[in-house]
Amino acid sequence: MKNKISFKTLDGYLFLLPDEINFIKSEDIYAFVYYGGARHFINCSLKSLEEMLPRDSFLRCHRSYLVNLDRVVKFKRTNKFTLLLENGLEVPISRQKKELVMRKLGIKE
Repeated sequence: MKNKISFKTLDGYLFLLPDEINFIKSEDIYAFVYYGGARHFINCSLKSLEEMLPRDSFLRCHRSYLVNLDRVVKFKRTNKFTLLLENGLEVPISRQKKELVMRKLGIKE
């Protein structure tokens, strides 16, 4: 179980490697972990997940999203800011978090 983190689900626990998580999306007090090509329901708040995961790799880029920065391939600047991930999914960036995200990604304007 080297470096795996346990996530509580409705029917037990899910063990995942943090490096392989793409992002986590919250919905009320629950969350969905996007891992590989799958989406897993977990019985946990985004705030508690943020405290569990490595701070150097994971960033709260929106009030409902926690993204693995190692999975980001592009910072998109269209009518709204988003992060494009390796698997082709996009994660929104809130206006309040834009500067923090840019700083963490090493973007200088």
